[in-house]
Amino acid sequence: MDLAGQAVYSLSHQFFLVRRGIYLLVWRASAPSEGQPDHSMRRLKKMVLHWMDSLQRRVPGATMVLVVTHVDCAGSDANLNVQTEYVRTLVQHKLRTMHDSVAQSNALPLRCLCDGESFRVDCLRGHGVRELRRSIIELTLSLPWYAERIPTSYIELQTFVTRGMKEGRTWMDWSMYAQGALVSGLDDMHLRIATVFLHEIGTLKYFGNVPAVLQKV
Repeated sequence: MDLAGQAVYSLSHQFFLVRRGIYLLVWRASAPSEGQPDHSMRRLKKMVLHWMDSLQRRVPGATMVLVVTHVDCAGSDANLNVQTEYVRTLVQHKLRTMHDSVAQSNALPLRCLCDGESFRVDCLRGHGVRELRRSIIELTLSLPWYAERIPTSYIELQTFVTRGMKEGRTWMDWSMYAQGALVSGLDDMHLRIATVFLHEIGTLKYFGNVPAVLQKV
């Protein structure tokens, strides 16, 4: 899923950040600036830190991969190296700060593949795409929930939810949802576990303990 980077869409991002996901933080290499050389770097820093903070707030312990595109626009390998090293140092410092801040809590710190090194992609020529794809597949296979056995009742509940969406239902109250879960053979305790699971894989959005009048999935 591609999340728009414009500020006007920022509030909607929280609906698409899920625990069991891999997030590609994509930034664009820039040509050497003659006017204000630090301006593009400041903008890049703001973007990278914003997305790292957003991920950690919404999905603590999420897995992130850095990708730099338009590498042909950097002008030279030296300039590209300067930019990628800047981002790597920035990410490493932020990760250390996050690790220190969560040390006193039960939250997990953000994970970043390759210690913040960015995969270099030239979309014009296709360079780097194969390496990026291979690394993402290897990362996926290494995640703890890969090939996890899913109870049939969870799958049936997922089918119930997706069928409702196809029928045009954008939300349902808990009583309607629980009634559908009974058909899947889920009691109240296992229903909540299954609901968290479906939330984490993006099937539905569940907002947890909210006033009964607002409790929806």
